[in-house]
Amino acid sequence: MRPLISKHDTRYRKASLIEIRISCAMYKLAQGANTLTCNELFAIGWSFVALVICKVVMVINLIFRKLITWPMSDKMQAVMFDLKNWCGMPNVMGAINDTHISITKPFGVYSNDYFFHKIRGYSVVAQMVLDNQKRFMDVYVGLLGSVNDFGVLKKSRLYQCAIHGVFFDMAIG
Repeated sequence: MRPLISKHDTRYRKASLIEIRISCAMYKLAQGANTLTCNELFAIGWSFVALVICKVVMVINLIFRKLITWPMSDKMQAVMFDLKNWCGMPNVMGAINDTHISITKPFGVYSNDYFFHKIRGYSVVAQMVLDNQKRFMDVYVGLLGSVNDFGVLKKSRLYQCAIHGVFFDMAIG
């Protein structure tokens, strides 16, 4: 991940450490913290927080395609068994959640209808599915902040594969 996320010092600014970039993104994604909290905790600008999160998620999608997968057969049974013991519900394979990633207002957008979320301001939506060990099984990022949770699910590859019966043959997307 280092070559894709790290930046170099310039004449005008020092590059932020890669550890801070990754820690900030993982904290926001795992805790659901808002951008201002990450801004204060990691001492980086609030708009930079949004850029870092988008970049880290993009790198996760590029590099970790083989690691972010749906469990197959016996592994799937073990995941479902652990989740049944933990939450008491049978046939559960993971937890799905959406989070809004704050962005600055895109240039040329004259209406609040597109990226504007009533609570978070301008954002894009990230949908993630985690297994019993809190490992990513699916990541879907990039829809406008005004899209609701079900709208995000309906547009995701996860939903399309489930509807068409190719759910367990899918790669992340």
